[in-house]
Amino acid sequence: MIGWNAGYPLYQYQGFWCSPNFIEDIILAQEGFRAEPTDIFVCSASKSGTTWLKALTFAIVTRTRYDTSTSPLLSKVSHDCIPTEPKDAFVSLYHFLAKRAPNKDDYLSLEKAFDLSCESKSMDPIWTMKTRFCSSNMKK
Repeated sequence: MIGWNAGYPLYQYQGFWCSPNFIEDIILAQEGFRAEPTDIFVCSASKSGTTWLKALTFAIVTRTRYDTSTSPLLSKVSHDCIPTEPKDAFVSLYHFLAKRAPNKDDYLSLEKAFDLSCESKSMDPIWTMKTRFCSSNMKK
């Protein structure tokens, strides 16, 4: 089956349709990764409820610290309640996508990807954080 992601084929693996380059990573994670008891994973595809999922995670993790009238979520967006370093998130996403590029020699440089993100010419799940990072970086 051909997927919508740049025409790459999709294969069904354990009931899910995946690009072939993800299947090896899935197998490696299943065979070698061991979570710690305190680990929390919040995973979603871009534009599929990431903000809602972050808010839900924050509410669950802090349920004994705040009640329904004092939760920071009443006055802040979830991105402000769950700390994330925008620079780290941007660099991580860049390397994740670059590793999967069909022609690695033609892939954007990190600097060009950063410039495009600052100009809001890319869509990804961390656009809000990158915009904040770009703004604060330009002020320095």
